[in-house]
Amino acid sequence: MNKNDMTLPKEFKEKWVNALVSGKYQQITDNLCDEYGFCAIGVALVAAGNVPINKIENVPNIDENLIKGYNLPFVSISDEILDWAIELNDNEGYTFHEIADFIENNVDGIDNE
Repeated sequence: MNKNDMTLPKEFKEKWVNALVSGKYQQITDNLCDEYGFCAIGVALVAAGNVPINKIENVPNIDENLIKGYNLPFVSISDEILDWAIELNDNEGYTFHEIADFIENNVDGIDNE
């Protein structure tokens, strides 16, 4: 994987990383969020600021309705970021801090056009 292959709007990247390391969210796997917490993608949805929590509760994965309905910058620009976040959170057992470090080190922030 080449760092330059993955980009996010700079402002969103910062919001997502800050949310991951904030300590505000309990980490879970296999759902975007539930009564116990959030996965890394669930945190991204909250950081996006326009996705109602009730639309992602007990939902196992992001779907086309969420992508189209809420203008999600981390999906529309690079699905690879989504795939990596799911892999690291659900399969590799990375903590939110480790996922934030991965994003910082491997995802370029670009200015919104």
